[in-house]
Amino acid sequence: MSSRVHDPNHRRETYHSPPIAALNSQERRRQAALEAQKQRRIHAIEAARSASSRDLVDMEDLSLAGSSDSDSESAPADTSVAQTVDGAEAPPVLSRTKRKAFKPRYKAWAKNLLSFAETLDLRHSLPDGLERDWRAVIVPRGKRCLCATTTDAAGKNMILYSRVAGRTLGRFHSVLPPDCLLDTVWDPALSVLWVLDVCKWRSTYTVECEADFRAFFITSKISELPMQPFIPPPPDASSSLLSSRPLLVLPAPSVAAPLTPPTLLPVLTSLSSPSSMPVTVLTIPDPSTSSPVPVQTTLDVPLQPSGLLLYLSAAHYESGLTPLVTWVPCEVEPGMEASEGVGRFRELLEQWERRGEEAKSEMEEVAQIEQVVEMAQG
Repeated sequence: MSSRVHDPNHRRETYHSPPIAALNSQERRRQAALEAQKQRRIHAIEAARSASSRDLVDMEDLSLAGSSDSDSESAPADTSVAQTVDGAEAPPVLSRTKRKAFKPRYKAWAKNLLSFAETLDLRHSLPDGLERDWRAVIVPRGKRCLCATTTDAAGKNMILYSRVAGRTLGRFHSVLPPDCLLDTVWDPALSVLWVLDVCKWRSTYTVECEADFRAFFITSKISELPMQPFIPPPPDASSSLLSSRPLLVLPAPSVAAPLTPPTLLPVLTSLSSPSSMPVTVLTIPDPSTSSPVPVQTTLDVPLQPSGLLLYLSAAHYESGLTPLVTWVPCEVEPGMEASEGVGRFRELLEQWERRGEEAKSEMEEVAQIEQVVEMAQG
């Protein structure tokens, strides 16, 4: 009789196989990506030293492909804008008839410019160095998009592009400064733009900065902005009405290292139910009035999480698919393994916590035994 009948799980074939290494394929790709970033930085420094007269702006494309060549295209596709980011004049204003027939434009420079996180592999264990080397960012529900700002006398200084095709999603009012590129999540139902990361701020690229610095930078810069006007949209608001109202720009909630079970388990619990974030804004009670008076109000902005992004703290910003950013979804989508998601993440964290408690109790027992021995000898 075949051994396969007596061994349905093929344990004999794998009996002498080595155990699964903690350094899995995703971890190897992560280390390779970090090494590649290190080599690019070294080459950039050497190039700057060998050619001191070279413009250092040319090196900003080392991590964000196509960024410096696309500044002239970062202005909104709406031709009513007075000028583009680099100051070039825009084409003449289109008539109303042509404006109605205008279709969303696709920007080649905005295509796949944002980073694409790999789903975190939790089949065997937590990622290496989770406690000290990672940063967690709560991702609200909405549409992931690229936000670009420009100078617009009419007030619509923000344009949103789809992250895959670079399609124009809309133009909005905001208090953001010109010449910024932000990695965001747009919630049209709330008229809120959640900022996940920053690629460029006031003509200064931050893609060569570490993730911890970028998180601190964008949070502090948004806090320094003037108080934002906000008009909550009605449930049945049309796209034209949404574009006429300012977007409320908020940083996505994040948790810095150390990422330990006491820190992460409450965060995972909050992902299972909607929460809110208190924000002080200027609200207009009745926008239809001829002279609405803004009123300073503290609102509880709903936060409906869709998952958790884990950023490697020492990593730079990478366009496209990268293992330096990993994704832990709240809901396991069709086609995903059961070992992926917040449920599995919580399970591994609870195991980590239990191991810590067991180690702590063993140390306490050893201390008690040593104390008894010292008393007996005394």
